[in-house]
Amino acid sequence: IGGGCFLINIACAGSTAAAALAQMLINQGKYSTVLCGGADAISVANFAGFSALKVVGEQKTAPFSLPEGMNIGEGAAFWVVESALQAKTRKAKVLAKIIGHATTNDAHHPTQPDPRGDGAFRTMRGALESAGVPVEDIGCINAHGSGTSANDRAESKAMAKIIGDSRAPFVSTKSYHGHCMGATGIIEATCQLAAMHAGFIEPTLHFTTLRPGCLIAPAYELEQKQYDCFLSANYAFAGNSAAIVVARENFSKCAPKMPNMAARPVISGFSAVSPLGLNAAENIEALQRDKIAIGPVNRFPTNRLAGTVNLPNPKTITRRVDFSGMNLISQFATIATLGALEEAGIKTGRANSENIGIAAAICG
Repeated sequence: IGGGCFLINIACAGSTAAAALAQMLINQGKYSTVLCGGADAISVANFAGFSALKVVGEQKTAPFSLPEGMNIGEGAAFWVVESALQAKTRKAKVLAKIIGHATTNDAHHPTQPDPRGDGAFRTMRGALESAGVPVEDIGCINAHGSGTSANDRAESKAMAKIIGDSRAPFVSTKSYHGHCMGATGIIEATCQLAAMHAGFIEPTLHFTTLRPGCLIAPAYELEQKQYDCFLSANYAFAGNSAAIVVARENFSKCAPKMPNMAARPVISGFSAVSPLGLNAAENIEALQRDKIAIGPVNRFPTNRLAGTVNLPNPKTITRRVDFSGMNLISQFATIATLGALEEAGIKTGRANSENIGIAAAICG
């Protein structure tokens, strides 16, 4: 496989976002076939991290019910996603089609979701709008349903808001296989795809009574039901969220928003934090003066040279952002982002936040 390789680092929403990216790449004509999915495995560090947050349960998880707590799982799942034309040409058996997706960020907290459920609601709403499908035509929603207190309460509020009077059922398959972290989204969507083809809605296991703070209960009894479309959504640390809408090949009750092929990206602002400087002007000046910023490393003992950034107290650069708790990677990214937005003359706020996306890369 020699095509593009995209690694999506948004934790537990990553493999759902991978499926969304697959749809985007094929709709744009970039590729005729995309392998998308996720894989993850339990490690001591991973288990200890969740335990430190006091969210790992001592009993089998009961999403939206009692007792509270999650069970960590592991595994992998991948989909072969290809253009409808290619599949038809090679007479492939089409299992389903991805008809809509959305990714959002609630920008609320490093580990806790927005307690109002705003991020989860906007993600599901965006996926439905992208597909052009009203919630009334959704046969089932595969919820994140981690079993943790904060997530279930927030997601329940979002679910009540998105479902409304439609009575669309929702489930959490984490009650079967646990929270498979980076692979959880694609595994859950695969479970739902299999259930749709088999004509049933799987129950959310171990449900006894609606947990205090949750507004709406999941489906907890097996239901034989024929349906043609489902939504699968996942929510992760740092407010990252992703959702996809999947339908049978012959599903026609949709009017998807197709990408604007005539639109071309332009660059209207840029900035850089580098060993040469903390903004675009300082970097440009350094390049003009042949400045060399490679020298001894002062953060740890070594006799090797490196290009390090001499970052002052970030509050001297801007007081608009709380840098407490940020590592250096986050500080560099935040300062560069603020500089680029300022250069572009863009001010962010609730009015335009949903129209701004982030594409970022790190190797730290």
